[in-house]
Amino acid sequence: MRKSLAVLAVLGAFSVAGAHDFWLAGQNDDKLRVQIGFGDGFATCEPIDKQRENNFEIPVVIDKNGKKIELKRTSENYKFEGEKQPEGVYIITGQYKPTFWTEDKSGKWHMGGTKDTIKDAKFCRRATMLAKGVINTQAGDLITKPVGERLELVPLENPVNFKANKPFKIKVLFEGKPLANAAVEGAPDGFLEDMSAFYGMTNDKGEIEVMALKPGPWILKARNKLAFSDPKKCDEETIIASFAFEVK
Repeated sequence: MRKSLAVLAVLGAFSVAGAHDFWLAGQNDDKLRVQIGFGDGFATCEPIDKQRENNFEIPVVIDKNGKKIELKRTSENYKFEGEKQPEGVYIITGQYKPTFWTEDKSGKWHMGGTKDTIKDAKFCRRATMLAKGVINTQAGDLITKPVGERLELVPLENPVNFKANKPFKIKVLFEGKPLANAAVEGAPDGFLEDMSAFYGMTNDKGEIEVMALKPGPWILKARNKLAFSDPKKCDEETIIASFAFEVK
């Protein structure tokens, strides 16, 4: 049976966990520009809290030949710039570095702490967030190829072709292999905070069909949870991947 993404952008939404979203946006105009988005309000990018600034890797832009284009942080900690590039399709990738979060018995969460370092530790999670975006100025199949992230959402056609009310497919890969029964959720720009406009599960091929009901920026997210390798130190490892794109 085909598994598809149930779209409820107008009628309602599924509630999701209150963790911040992480996404990337970019433009190739007079300069190559990339912004990190982190928070509950997709798709508004704004300064990153100083406490978390170093948790983010500098985003990477990849061209059609696989070349990585250097970016430098600007005076604003969520904005990065590089030299203007030729017209084409570019992939943007970034990472929120693996970070331990441990909850104590009082319910307080400690960033960077583990069960063996936090007093009265109750639960520990190591979280990694991966983000991918696309700068699209023309057709091309670059974005339909995986870039090798541990968890990755791969569109099966160029998002330049994505249109409202027209289904398209996404593939979810974990360590390079299709991830079956993976939960995928998403929302358009300006949707309700901590809510998703749609939700669905991948099929045996790791694929899911998506249909956006309105144009504009969209974000899709997938999550994979694993037992942590050392249960004395931490309980769970969570990897969250996002893909931000534009729907016409």
